[in-house]
Amino acid sequence: MGLRAPHHRDYPYADAPHESIDGYHLVIRQQGQLEIHRVPPGTSASLIGAFHSGSGTDLVLGAYTPCRITVTPRQITFARRDLTAETVTATDNAARGSFITLGRNQAGVRFREITLS
Repeated sequence: MGLRAPHHRDYPYADAPHESIDGYHLVIRQQGQLEIHRVPPGTSASLIGAFHSGSGTDLVLGAYTPCRITVTPRQITFARRDLTAETVTATDNAARGSFITLGRNQAGVRFREITLS
């Protein structure tokens, strides 16, 4: 699963670098690892935060995994709501905007019950 947020314009989701998109990729791996990647315009993503507590955190195929993303002026926090210990926070204020993009490049991912506040 990928989410590109926040950025200043509305673009389709893409894993590849884009010359105009400035933002972050938030990734949850099959083994349950949470990752935050910084994606400056025109360059590849770099990992700026990761967390994985270990066994028992694998995603269950076919099941939804509730997540929460919190963006403040200085930080981005990505958390699994089904496991209270699974949270990663990156301190980075380089990109802030009004748009998010949900994506699933070649992954069997679906989204539901999305709330923005």
